[in-house]
Amino acid sequence: MFSCFPSCLNRTDQHMGSIPNELDSLLGLRYLNLSQNDLTGQVPNSFNKTGKLESLDLSLNHLDGKFPSSLSTLTALSVLNVSHNNLVGRIPTGPQLQTFNESSFVGNSLCGNPLPVCLQNTDDPRGTKDENHESSSVDWILVIFTLIGLVIGFWIMIVPLIASKRWRNVYYRFLEEIWIKLQNLIHIIKNIKGLSSRVHLIYQVQQFDLYVNKYI
Repeated sequence: MFSCFPSCLNRTDQHMGSIPNELDSLLGLRYLNLSQNDLTGQVPNSFNKTGKLESLDLSLNHLDGKFPSSLSTLTALSVLNVSHNNLVGRIPTGPQLQTFNESSFVGNSLCGNPLPVCLQNTDDPRGTKDENHESSSVDWILVIFTLIGLVIGFWIMIVPLIASKRWRNVYYRFLEEIWIKLQNLIHIIKNIKGLSSRVHLIYQVQQFDLYVNKYI
């Protein structure tokens, strides 16, 4: 049943399925009653687009998901009833939401003022953090392709060494050259350290001679 449309919308016992997305376009909507419609799905997070919503009744349905944060921004909201649904999580803080009593939220799995406080790290007491699960889960496709790339790269290097004596000789010579260069580098570093020590010792001897000559 429609009443005082478009500022008011009262539709009960209509078995609508889910909340129509077209409600976003009713910019002058002030009173909305969709109770007892066997509604399913989530509450749209766009009721703030209506601008002047003063009364919202979604009670006695089968709505699920988190409590929509958009309702916390409605400053004109004076009547709210989302009781007896399947909503979960923390009630967001807003200028109006904490002014309603518990009866507006009962029959759900909600927590936070005006209901009892949420347990630590349980903003979502029934595990509805599915929207964050995808971003935090392992990207198995990336892992699989990475492993495939490593295996292919490994065999590209190993198979020629196994199948071709020429490639083995080239590879061994390459390793031998690397080893010789590494040894030469270590030898140069040691020589530099030894030279530095000798220079420091000569400097100390010269300083000692100057000191002795000064007092002779």
